[in-house]
Amino acid sequence: MSKNIFKEKQRFSGWEVIALIAFFIVGLTYRLISQHWIAPVAEPMSFLTYFAFIIPLAASLWYLINMQLSVKVTKKSICVKYSPLSTKTHKIKWKDVEECEFLSSVPTTRNSGWDVNFGHEKRYSLSGRRGVHLRTKQGEDIIIGTRNLKGLKQAIEQVL
Repeated sequence: MSKNIFKEKQRFSGWEVIALIAFFIVGLTYRLISQHWIAPVAEPMSFLTYFAFIIPLAASLWYLINMQLSVKVTKKSICVKYSPLSTKTHKIKWKDVEECEFLSSVPTTRNSGWDVNFGHEKRYSLSGRRGVHLRTKQGEDIIIGTRNLKGLKQAIEQVL
């Protein structure tokens, strides 16, 4: 096993999205409790309707809070792993890399529409188009995002 030259764990940082989902969950729960027990109404929201909204919202909230991206650079390869749903580690060996380019987009591009994901790219990122773009000898385009671009750049330059 090769020694890690660079290692980073990223978490989802869109707290405004998490806050919005939590707001909807609290609002729906308040509405259900209000209509059934505090001030009963003639036709309250049914429990089935409540759970039809709450279950997907709660699952989305759980997924976003637990989303994680691990990036490791060794002398032999770069390894990427998305959690929590995927247990597979994607490994790209340096001998298979034909071209390496560093990308740096500002965080606001995520909200402006300029942070586009093209269909032919494999993208592993929680930080937009800020990281490294690798083109393999098989013709694959892979983008690996990072929050520590300087550290990733130094590690890759050390290897290549």
